[in-house]
Amino acid sequence: MKKLFLAVAATAMLSGCSVFSTKTTSLNSTFVSPYYFSYTTAHVLQNNTNWVDSVYLTGNPARWDEIRGTYRAALPKITLNYRVESSGSDYQITYNGMVNYLLSARHGVENGKDMIEGESVRQFIIPQRTAVVGPDKKAMLTLTDDIKVEVSLTEKVETHSIEDR
Repeated sequence: MKKLFLAVAATAMLSGCSVFSTKTTSLNSTFVSPYYFSYTTAHVLQNNTNWVDSVYLTGNPARWDEIRGTYRAALPKITLNYRVESSGSDYQITYNGMVNYLLSARHGVENGKDMIEGESVRQFIIPQRTAVVGPDKKAMLTLTDDIKVEVSLTEKVETHSIEDR
């Protein structure tokens, strides 16, 4: 294995190629609840540090009997605003938003944006809060008493080669 690596490295140097690597850090958000299926989003932390996630959670049929007749039987539409700022090796997440429980949902595209609308039976405002997440540190964002967002970072290193001319 070592001989193979040396052969590849020598070939790259002799052929005029340079090898470099790039590191990409992503913020992963998993929306979790005992009453709905989970949903995951990911955002690359490069130039953009502000996002709006508009998520529609689908009910878990195994829990329908528990929530029948309550507002939880309606399907939650979550609008979550994030601002992410670097703080050493960690990132500080500031978030706020809203959870609307919809009786029926209509999905469409307006001006190139996904839209989810419907008749709301209950609404929860998510006040502005902060959390810290790092390479080895996850955070749990609380949206309502039963909907939370598990936030974590993933780092991906890719090796590239460019031929020198």
